[in-house]
This record gives sequence, C-alpha cells and structure tokens, in this order.
Amino acid sequence: MLSTTSPASLQEPFINTVLRNSILIKERIALALAELKQLQNGNGDLNGVMANHGSRKSSRGRKSMGAQEREEVSLRMKRYWASRRGYWR
Repeated sequence: MLSTTSPASLQEPFINTVLRNSILIKERIALALAELKQLQNGNGDLNGVMANHGSRKSSRGRKSMGAQEREEVSLRMKRYWASRRGYWR
C-alpha cells in the first residue's frame, strides 16, 4: 500500500531545524559584529568583550627575575654543569 505522506511533508521538520539554526547563527554574528564595532570606535575594552565569551587572562607563563636572583641562578647552573663535566673552577 502506498503512503499518503508527500516528500514535501517529510522535509518540513528538517527545513524548520535548518532555518532555526540559521537564525541563531545570524544572531550570534550580529552580536559579534556589534561588539567589534564597539571596540573599533573605542567605546569598549577588550577584557569586557572577551569575558562574555568565557575567555579570561591566564596567569601562566614565566615569572620575571630580578638581577640578584638571575645572578644566583647563573652561579648555580655554572656549578651544576661543571659537576656534570667533572670539574669545578
């Protein structure tokens, strides 16, 4: 027996889903463009915009060293490598 549903009625839920997703993407793009224009005009700060997207400044990375600490590390590493070579001056 033949089905009474037409191919067009089978495609309708798919079309509705694609349309709904397209509208959501369009809204996200519009929001991003508005934020970028605000930054370009100097009316916003980058941290505020990025915070909306779940990004935050990382505290990772190297810490800076003062001159005295750098000298201590230098002497310590010279001793270390000298001991690896088998002699110390």
